[in-house]
Amino acid sequence: MGFEMTQRKRILVVEDEPEAGAAMQRFLEFRGHKVNLARNARRALELAEETSPDVLVCDWQLEDQDDGVDVAREVQSSQDVPVVLVTGQQLSRARLKARQSQVRVAAFRRKPVSLSELANLIESLQ
Repeated sequence: MGFEMTQRKRILVVEDEPEAGAAMQRFLEFRGHKVNLARNARRALELAEETSPDVLVCDWQLEDQDDGVDVAREVQSSQDVPVVLVTGQQLSRARLKARQSQVRVAAFRRKPVSLSELANLIESLQ
């Protein structure tokens, strides 16, 4: 079973739930992408600097002091990268925080996120 892809993307997934992060990483790699996984904000910022991702997929609520919007704002301060923000919380709260923080979010998705929908969304981003 093959997938036609217009472009292999470098994706940085920031997810502090180990099973959810691993599932996203495996599925996106199966689709042909290069995926780096960070479990906290500090590691996410290191990987963003090292890898210059094409797409940032970020959980809104992380276990450390920063949240996904903070990570996205920091990454976007030096790189023009689309962000997909995923959350188990109300999407309206995530949208408001992103807007107040001036983070450009390409899409918001509510958990549990469909992996195939996530992959299709990522593949559609330019």
